[in-house]
Amino acid sequence: FIFPHAEIVLHPEGATTTFLDGSVAEACPEDTDSYRRTALDHGYGQDTLALCQEHELLHCLVGELVFGGPSPTLWKAAHGNSIGSRREEQIVLKLQAVLRGASG
Repeated sequence: FIFPHAEIVLHPEGATTTFLDGSVAEACPEDTDSYRRTALDHGYGQDTLALCQEHELLHCLVGELVFGGPSPTLWKAAHGNSIGSRREEQIVLKLQAVLRGASG
């Protein structure tokens, strides 16, 4: 998927987001009870891979539509900062729940 400020590739391990400056953010499903609970709560059942992939894709979409540029959260991750935008994370998770027909 190509966005104005990034390209995201979904693969069997998760997702890779590459920004225009060449920086990369990698994502894969977490093997934790909390992550599995998030998948259940957001309409994914036990499909943590789909949760991960769609989550990263929606970060890119929200970045473009809400913030007018690259996802602040993924941009920070690609540049070594693990603290992302709380607002962006809330928006992405709510979108996932709505799109999957879950309460989130």
